[in-house]
Amino acid sequence: TASISGSLVVVRILGSESLEFPSSYALLLFIGFLGLVIASLAFWSIKEPPSSVQGRREPIAIILRSIPELLRKNQDFRRFVIVENLSGFGLMILPFYMLFAKESFNLESIFVGRYLVAQTLGMLLSNILWGIISRRWGSREVVRTCVLIGAVTPILALVLSRFSAKGFYVIFFLVGSMYSGRLVGFEPYLLDIVPDEGRPLYLGIRGTLDILIALLPPIGGLLIDLVGFKPLFLIVTIVLIIAFFLLGDRISPSRPENNH
Repeated sequence: TASISGSLVVVRILGSESLEFPSSYALLLFIGFLGLVIASLAFWSIKEPPSSVQGRREPIAIILRSIPELLRKNQDFRRFVIVENLSGFGLMILPFYMLFAKESFNLESIFVGRYLVAQTLGMLLSNILWGIISRRWGSREVVRTCVLIGAVTPILALVLSRFSAKGFYVIFFLVGSMYSGRLVGFEPYLLDIVPDEGRPLYLGIRGTLDILIALLPPIGGLLIDLVGFKPLFLIVTIVLIIAFFLLGDRISPSRPENNH
């Protein structure tokens, strides 16, 4: 409800004739600031119970030296890390869909808010699909479907750019669906393929090895300047198709996948 309401507020502000750029964007940023402050206060008020997990803390140097060995022994985890980093190319171009739409259609500001509504609806409604896929086939198929959507979206954007701005509602709906799928799929799938003992270690290593995802946004901006939208969109599609097929094999029998 809050997501939809926020999207409608964006539409209203950007469509207002009394608020022009940059005042409209300044107001949106201020509203976002207030929302984050309220959310932070809510998190600070949460009282966590003391952890019941007891264990010996290893020095960080020993943990870092153990990473190559863990990757060598756990093929599924190694593949997961590779796929998650490659799928980051889909995240890299998310901000550029709006820029591509503006360049293709010379958009009015109100379309920005409408696209945001479509993206929010994609995030919310796709959760129904992710729930069905997860229950029937497991979290791995959620990840694969999410990656496939990310691969199809850039090509579809290139096709729809030849028509009208309204067609890009589909693009932003898919963008929201893909983003939601990442949140729903990757974490449970990781928990499915790593041993119960040492899960915190695997989670920490996963965060460390996801460095490519952090580096891709500035790389994407540089590539847009160098080659333009169309070549970059094609590159992203190829990379995500590779990620899709890398995740094609079933995980090892030693760690059966849980169906939720």
